[in-house]
Amino acid sequence: MILLVHGWGFDARLWDQVCADLGDLPVRRVELGFFGGDADSAEDLLRENIALAVGHSLGMLWLLHHGFGTRAPLLSVNGFPRFTEAGGFPGVPARNLAALRHRCERDAPSTLQRFWQDCGAAPKIAPESAAKARLLEGLDWLRDWDERPALSASGECAALASRDDVVVPAALTATAFAGRDLRWSEGGGHVLPLTPPALVAKAIRPQYEAASA
Repeated sequence: MILLVHGWGFDARLWDQVCADLGDLPVRRVELGFFGGDADSAEDLLRENIALAVGHSLGMLWLLHHGFGTRAPLLSVNGFPRFTEAGGFPGVPARNLAALRHRCERDAPSTLQRFWQDCGAAPKIAPESAAKARLLEGLDWLRDWDERPALSASGECAALASRDDVVVPAALTATAFAGRDLRWSEGGGHVLPLTPPALVAKAIRPQYEAASA
């Protein structure tokens, strides 16, 4: 089974076209609960037969945080093992994340719309349906979680990233996945599953087939 985990400010529908492009391959989409409903349990998912775990943005951090890297091969899509800067790690300045959190606390729908614009594509989600408390929790994960040790301890891991991603700087990606199979798209912004979904499906298929062989 292929496990797909969306990033902050999205829901499982992020993967709609990617799943269509994957055809009949077995897929399980994880819901993190940013737009209401029950969030999936990492503990329950870890008991399933996962051949490949794919994380978009925060979704990759979530997979590492919950130990999926030692259970299955990983594919990061616009993802990272740490989001904020630390020492020599070229992450996003903590003040930028704090400002985003402040805006989200004041007005989550308008914050999401601005964030989607920065990402380079808007999902088919009504921003008014956002679960603000869960969005704020997700921003806390971005602030607090450092899963670089988990990435180092993981097995096979590939990464797909965009050179024009304004949410996750290219220097962050290059540093985080140094020594790993890192592939770049010249365009696509921060939402490769939406902008060139066929590219994401093309990256997933051979990795899944190799893991299932």
